[in-house]
Amino acid sequence: MDKDLNIYLSPEVAAFAVLMEDRLRAKAPEKGENAWKLFTTVFPLLTPLTGKFSLLLAAVLMKGPDILKQAVDVANYLMMILDVLKKLTSK
Repeated sequence: MDKDLNIYLSPEVAAFAVLMEDRLRAKAPEKGENAWKLFTTVFPLLTPLTGKFSLLLAAVLMKGPDILKQAVDVANYLMMILDVLKKLTSK
């Protein structure tokens, strides 16, 4: 996305985006910063996404303390998948 692009984000979306970015940065040393950008297919992201979604579902059902963290993880995997798909379909 163009850094000069001036767009409006609702406070809820902006706050969630900050959480997503914080989580990505926290995981970067372990996973590699922007490592998903090297993928030429979404398949390496689908298995972890299903696992993360299962953890989110369990946290919601159990009213666990890590619901937000699990939701952010799911959102980040979805963002990565969309990013890879965008790259693949723009060729």
